[in-house]
Amino acid sequence: MLKKQPVTFLILLILIFYAMPVQAMQTPSGLPAESISDRIDQFAADIVGKTSAGAAVVVFSQDEIIFSSGYGYADIDQKTPVLPDFTVFEYGSVSKLFVYTTLMQLVEAGQLDLSADINHYLPEGFLRRLRFEQPVTLIDVMNHQAGFEDLLLDIVVTDPARKIEFTDILTSQQPDQVYEPGTISAYSNYAVALAAYIAQRKLGRDFHVYQQESVFQPLNMDSTTIHPDYLDKPELKDRRAKGYEYNPESGAFREIGWGYIPLYPIGAASGTAEDLARFAMALLPPPDESGLLFEDRATLDEMLSQTLSMGPGLSGFAHGFIEYDGVFRGVGHGGNTAGFSAQLNIVPEQRFGVVVLTNTASEMKLTEGITHLLLGDLNEAKPVKPDAENLPDASLLEGAYISARRPHNGFLKLYGFLGLLHVDAVNADVIEVRLGHQSATYLQTQPYLFEQTVSNGVLFDYSFKNIYFEMQDGSVFRVSGDFTPLPAGHTIPWLMADGMLAGVSSLYFILMPLCLFAGWIIRHLRKKHRPGSQEKLTGTGQKQARRQRFLTIFVLACGFALFLNNALLIARMLIDNYRSFSEVRLQLVLNIPLAVFGAAAGIFYAYHLKQMPLKRSQRVLGAASLLMLTILLYILIKWQFVSLI
Repeated sequence: MLKKQPVTFLILLILIFYAMPVQAMQTPSGLPAESISDRIDQFAADIVGKTSAGAAVVVFSQDEIIFSSGYGYADIDQKTPVLPDFTVFEYGSVSKLFVYTTLMQLVEAGQLDLSADINHYLPEGFLRRLRFEQPVTLIDVMNHQAGFEDLLLDIVVTDPARKIEFTDILTSQQPDQVYEPGTISAYSNYAVALAAYIAQRKLGRDFHVYQQESVFQPLNMDSTTIHPDYLDKPELKDRRAKGYEYNPESGAFREIGWGYIPLYPIGAASGTAEDLARFAMALLPPPDESGLLFEDRATLDEMLSQTLSMGPGLSGFAHGFIEYDGVFRGVGHGGNTAGFSAQLNIVPEQRFGVVVLTNTASEMKLTEGITHLLLGDLNEAKPVKPDAENLPDASLLEGAYISARRPHNGFLKLYGFLGLLHVDAVNADVIEVRLGHQSATYLQTQPYLFEQTVSNGVLFDYSFKNIYFEMQDGSVFRVSGDFTPLPAGHTIPWLMADGMLAGVSSLYFILMPLCLFAGWIIRHLRKKHRPGSQEKLTGTGQKQARRQRFLTIFVLACGFALFLNNALLIARMLIDNYRSFSEVRLQLVLNIPLAVFGAAAGIFYAYHLKQMPLKRSQRVLGAASLLMLTILLYILIKWQFVSLI
């Protein structure tokens, strides 16, 4: 017996070895487990301290963290290192996963129906700007197909005196419904916040209280809060990393100050990377087990199943979770705040996942790069096999497309036209897609379905791997659910014409006052040195000359004031997108009397030019000033700068 024991023990070890899950041995991308540390360290070394201030990376398999590391600084000035189990980061829109999980918990409890009209769960008359008869459902909200326009003001409040409560902003800052529900996927913070409010009403307690009691505490997420003021865990403020913005021109980091997110359930969660990994692991229980978040495994499986595809065979949404096209299907979410970026992704089939948190705004190289390193790319895992027969000519798809997620009302609707997606046909089956200074080349593999072959820029390196053009009546209706054709009156020729008119009129009202001032100085000097050279005017002539000068100066002053006010408004928004409506209200209000005075002065000036005997130069100046003022007013009215909406 004693001689057989080593043999029996050896056989037992072999059986245990081969019974180990494959995913514990390598990542979904095929990276060996023993290489994870070196590869991530190397990847982070190329970015952290250069374009990213700091980062925390946590990798987990099954129900175990297999890698956890911090890089760079939580506070650059103090040289405070990032610790993945201590440093608190802002999760940004990763917070939405808590909303979706809560909704599914309420569905499991029989308190919510994903296919029911959300008005059934809201106070009567709560939503005032619905425009379509088709009801909005919670599944529409999860698929970002509620149809709401995007809102930019009051997303983040930077002045403590202007804080707005969650329920107050839901009623005071309601967006217009601009798409029929269930048709266009336009990412909507407001819609998801509305769903959180519905959940709060069903739960009978504040959303952040429920998260602490029913999600964070059971999962031992002791270093996480979703309240924007850290109300339930104020001690976490001392562990919070400072947020930064990287300036590529100067190569320096600028610290981002305090920010408050009124719609807090959709973006205000903060915590450590290891805490967020605990939440992610709770979504990956062993087969046939429900885990700690649900009573029934079927609810979890349903939540992680696809609810919307962006095209035939393409990824999309899974009850709010964003699908990831890795070697194996993944789901997760990214997040951005004024000074932080985050990414969480899991691969249910492999029970594997990764969390990447950084304290740098709009960071993609690290968050997307490490995710790609571990999860791989579906396009790289399979060869491209075009269906050579019956492929439509790619030239039919050429044009400019605009993001469906954009403001449709107010002066901020201009922002949507600053980032157009341009599609050009290289040949019958290949297109080039450009967004800003970044681009990618795509090959048509099925009718209207294109797979990326070459990318140029971080956006295309990790996104837009596949593009599908959905056709309707022989023309493009939408592109991968994210972009739509330019609206009537806002096509490229119209945009170029408007831009040219705005530039010419603005330049006129900048230069003409300077020219008139220079002319006045020259006339004054001539009169002083050559008193007899000026023609004497009669009393009537002097009155007419003074009236002419006054009206000219008044019209130019109105035009210059309109230009200056709106130039400052645009500059302020470009410098800081996160502004509250109260910060820009004064400038928008000022546009109304300026426009009224300008229009009235223009009408009176036109009458004056017609009735009075004037020199040709005076008539030319008057006609030019009236034309430029009319153009400026047209541009401001068309783009809703003269509006309080």
